[in-house]
Amino acid sequence: MNQNYIDGRWADARSERRYPVADLQNADRVLGEFPVSDERDAVAAIASGRRGFEEWKRTAYRDRVDMVASLTRSLEASADTLRATLVQATGKTRAEAQAEFESTLWFLRELPGVGSDFEGAMPPFPKLAVRFRGPLGLCVLQPGSLYPLFDLACFAAASFMWGNTSVVLPGPSAAAVADALADMVDKGPHVPGTFHLLDGATPKLTQLLRDHPDVAQFVSGQDGSFEVGKDFKPSEAAQSGALVVDDADLTRATGAVVRGASLANGQHPMSLHRIVVHRRVVSEFQSRLSEAVRALRVGDPSDPTVEIGPLLTPGRAKEMQKRVQKAVKEGAQILCGGSSPGGELKRGSFFEPTV
Repeated sequence: MNQNYIDGRWADARSERRYPVADLQNADRVLGEFPVSDERDAVAAIASGRRGFEEWKRTAYRDRVDMVASLTRSLEASADTLRATLVQATGKTRAEAQAEFESTLWFLRELPGVGSDFEGAMPPFPKLAVRFRGPLGLCVLQPGSLYPLFDLACFAAASFMWGNTSVVLPGPSAAAVADALADMVDKGPHVPGTFHLLDGATPKLTQLLRDHPDVAQFVSGQDGSFEVGKDFKPSEAAQSGALVVDDADLTRATGAVVRGASLANGQHPMSLHRIVVHRRVVSEFQSRLSEAVRALRVGDPSDPTVEIGPLLTPGRAKEMQKRVQKAVKEGAQILCGGSSPGGELKRGSFFEPTV
């Protein structure tokens, strides 16, 4: 619909403004235009969510289960479309999009099994850590950019299950997924006011929701800011590293490092950011790693043979180029990669895997 979803109805943003979401594979193409919401939209969503909460918190548990089950069935029926949307919107490969989709379905299928008779205690549920203390009220999610389907669907389902109402604030990479999710909610059994979508949230709107007394909880993704047009910035706190000792199996170590560093095209907050190698094996390891990274296939992430897709925002490749140049000035040596690829990929948000 490419509109906001408030009080069970689709509506244009009060600002009457829209922002474009660029194709990560070709900056000259636009995938779609989405509303730019402001404080007026937030006030309307808060009022709707407050009204909806008074009814939804008294809804029988079995009715909440029915709503989550309906959402799960809708996701299953839209599997191919959602996976394609994830690939297109985030640049992740088909394999990673499939993994996100399967993880989301697993969560939604398992969630109703926690039951309704364990208030205030940990449920007998071995794979999900859940503590239920009763409905909180209106909850807001600013989803992460890398796993928008998992963030949005799991947050919405958990809110429905525990009697809360919700507002989601998707950024550019999550906008199409959020739109599809809102459409599933709208077409399924629901109480108006339980789910709201505000696209293109401005900083003032976001701050209003953070500070508003009628918002019980504000949850934000860890991988960046979602102000429209603002570039993706990975978390500094979550960076991780690898240690390669002198008696390590270098074949296995190389494979593990490549996999750990290339998750979500190298943008995952927990991707490897530094490698410490014993001096006795550093030369051989560098050679093996450079060869393995050079062999990674970069291109259209919908191609099942591609291992690295475009970066998450159109400006990210330029930022990576600046980082590489800065590292070289400080004494680093480029063993492979180090620039944006040419040819058919030069118009997209691509950057060569770099050692």
